[in-house]
Amino acid sequence: MTNPIIIKLKKAITSLLKKKVMIDSSIVGTRMKPFMFRVDNRQISNFSAAIGDESHHYYVTKNHGVHCAHPVFPVRISWEIIKDLSRWLDIDFPVDLSTPLVHQGEYLDIRRLPVPDDQLTVYGQIAALEPHRRGAKLVLKFEYHDGQGEQILTEFISAVLYRVTCRDKGRRMDLPPEVPPVEEDAPLWDKVVDVLRTTPYIYDGCADISYPVHTDQQFAKQMGLPDIILQGTATLAMSVSVILHTELAGDPSSVRTLAAKFTGIVVPPNRLTVRLLKKTDKQYYFDVREKSGRYAIRGGYLEII
Repeated sequence: MTNPIIIKLKKAITSLLKKKVMIDSSIVGTRMKPFMFRVDNRQISNFSAAIGDESHHYYVTKNHGVHCAHPVFPVRISWEIIKDLSRWLDIDFPVDLSTPLVHQGEYLDIRRLPVPDDQLTVYGQIAALEPHRRGAKLVLKFEYHDGQGEQILTEFISAVLYRVTCRDKGRRMDLPPEVPPVEEDAPLWDKVVDVLRTTPYIYDGCADISYPVHTDQQFAKQMGLPDIILQGTATLAMSVSVILHTELAGDPSSVRTLAAKFTGIVVPPNRLTVRLLKKTDKQYYFDVREKSGRYAIRGGYLEII
């Protein structure tokens, strides 16, 4: 059965493609209504299964329970807000899931990872709005608090809003630091990850991150893409898993910072090459290329305690 929400979304985007939306940076600093989310075992396990990570930390076995969530798991929570952003704002905000949106970057500052039975409250804020050559660049900030009121992580999401015009020069709040560039021609190691034609569908269902550009070929081509594309957060999560298994025995619990820029599309089936460019005792710099050699992720950065 066709999802009526997806039908409505497609009609909204088709309508939007025929007009331009104007917005200005006075919205920067606007806070969102609190969002409540309960983490459970199945969400953590499904997310990890979607990216092919078999680490025992994410699954219930006869010997132990789920330890914690994957470091990229918070994107599954923030998507619940982003997909209907105007609902969580008390201002006139013309941008929601019906706006063509391209995920540009992720930055996670982690005090601890979510665990089963966490009763999380997420406080969101518009952190930046600036002109972009393809529309407007939006940065959203999300602070995750547990049931005791302790902040466990902060997430910054940057995205390009296609066909949305920023009327002024833009404005930004304090944003996380840029990851310094490193030498890319001589990686310390590289690992290959296969992306199946079905991978975007599995990630869509298991991570509960649904957007038709990843699962509807006709819609993707209508948006100017050659085919369906893999979710950027799936590319990131799969790549982070490679680093965790190669460098940290698959253990995610020590991760404290994670950052990446999404710089290219991945059309399945495909083959990702994760390259570790530089490492110190606590820092790992990486990038990801798809089979043609084009970058899917640049400026990848992972820091541990």
